Amino acid sequence: IISTPQCVLCEMYPTTLYGYIIHLQKHHKSNLNDNGIFLLCACGIEGRTDRSSRNHNEECDGRQF
Repeated sequence: IISTPQCVLCEMYPTTLYGYIIHLQKHHKSNLNDNGIFLLCACGIEGRTDRSSRNHNEECDGRQF
């Protein structure tokens, strides 16, 4: 069962919120803002920038978004 969203630019499914950000940076030379997307944590927090998402990942383990 896949519980994380598919990358908006390819077929990959990064396993954590932080992994999603790193995937965008390494594989697509991009970030959340460049693509006009945000990541919504299961707790309700919206990650609209790489930095805010990365910081929140540490609080909630980043696996439910």
